[in-house]
Order: sequence, then structure tokens, then C-alpha cells
Amino acid sequence: MLFAVLGADARSYVRAQLLAGRLGLSYSIYAVDDPFQWDGAGAGVRKKLYPELLASFGAAEHIFAITPELSAELSSRVERSVTPLPLPYTEPSVDSERTKDQLIYVGNLGHLYAAAFRDLVDAVSRFRIASGRNLVLRATLPAENLKRVIGDIPNHVIPGRIAARQDLAREIAESRAAICPIAFSDPSGMTETSFPSKLLDYLAHARQILIWGPPKAVAVRYFVEHGLGYVASTPDQLTDSLDRLLAAPQDFRESYRKILKRNHGPEAFDAIIQRMLSGFAGAAER
Repeated sequence: MLFAVLGADARSYVRAQLLAGRLGLSYSIYAVDDPFQWDGAGAGVRKKLYPELLASFGAAEHIFAITPELSAELSSRVERSVTPLPLPYTEPSVDSERTKDQLIYVGNLGHLYAAAFRDLVDAVSRFRIASGRNLVLRATLPAENLKRVIGDIPNHVIPGRIAARQDLAREIAESRAAICPIAFSDPSGMTETSFPSKLLDYLAHARQILIWGPPKAVAVRYFVEHGLGYVASTPDQLTDSLDRLLAAPQDFRESYRKILKRNHGPEAFDAIIQRMLSGFAGAAER
């Protein structure tokens, strides 16, 4: 059995089917993004790939997807059952007694995050002026990448990769809050089906988390459903959330880690995998 963990690139699904065929194996798909909304190629390429993409889903023994929303979307397209399988997370949480007067953003800035990140840069600038505090925004990507997104980098934005996982965890733990900006304009609809993996690192290590995005985004709905941290979907809510989490900070670590363990811990993942294996065993006996 080939268990293929695949993202938005539609070509990878076709390749997985070809590889499984060459190896003489059955295969299952675990979709962490929607390949039918892939924007990494022109319309002609997507049109050519469409029947092959459908065929790759049709030939898969089992299909899993990262969220219930993506499961429903894929199921309607491929006319097969798609099982929600949340991302697993097994890294230990990191705590720190040190506090840096900073917000932290983890990851790159693709089209799903860039415009909303610029909003946060401006919001932090306004907060600094109004409060007189030297708050900074730490962005864990190279300066040249950040400059392509926001232009000239203001003094209160600190770019730079953090290579080691333990160092990244510590930087999150020492920050006032971790931030997740999500595009308000997303023609692909991927924000409504995909779960940002950076949120697992945030839930494991952050004291506070701020989600800035549209109400239909998966991350927004997730945090609202579980009553976690701060969620803002309007400029006024963003200003208010920043004021509250910085002026009167709370420690949400216990709540975050309970949700992380319940929804993304090994036990939750293993339970779904065990059901999958039972299905394989049953099919083999028939």
C-alpha cells in the first residue's frame, strides 16, 4: 500500500497513481489541499490534467482529506467517500519564562496570506504609535521574500528564517502572540477548505494566537468553534484584538494544548488509521 500525502499540485496525484502502478501496489490519497483549485499552472494545463486527476482519485483505494470541508468538496467532485483526517502533531510543547515584546508569524507568504499580512504590518504600526510601545513583528522568512510581499521592510518588522525546530518552538513560546493572517479575497476557495499547518506549532507553543481572516475560513471557524484565542474579521475587530491581547495578555496554553491533543494527537490520528486498516483487512478477506 502506498499512502500518498499530497498538496495542491494536481500533477502529484497523477504521479502517485503511476508510481503505485509501477510498484504493483494499491494506493490511498491524503489530500492536504484541493488539487482541483490548483493555481500553479495555466488553464490549458489544468484542463488537460482534469481527466487524469479524476482517474487518480477513482483508482485510489481510500481517500482522506485534511478537513471535513475539503472532504465534502472532494467527495462532491470525485463522487466517492472521502474521510476527514486531521493533521497529526507529536512534537512536545515548549515553554519559556522569557517574554519578547513581539508578535510572530511562521511560514512563507503565498497568496493565501500576503494581503492579510500587510494588514497586520499596518495594524502593528498604528498600535506602536498609539501605545508608545516598541512592539515588533517577527516574520520567519528571508528578508528578500518578505520584501517581495510588502515592499520596503519597516523597522518594526524583523525577518529571518529559523532553521531548527526547537529554536522555532522557543521563539513562538517567547512571543506575546502568534498570528495567522488569511486572505479575504481567495477566488480558489482554498481558505474555506484548508487548515494552515502553522496553527499546530502555534497551538503547541504559543501563549496567545490571533487569527485575522474572513468568517468562512477554516482557521477562523476552528478557533470560533473551540473558543480559542482571538479572532478578527473586520478592521475594528483586529484593532480591538491587538489591544486586548497586548494590554491584558492571557495565557491560553492549557486550552490550546488540550485541543491539540484531542484533535491532532497520535490517539486521534491512530483511531482513524486503525479504521482504515480494518477496512484493508476486511477487503483482503473477501
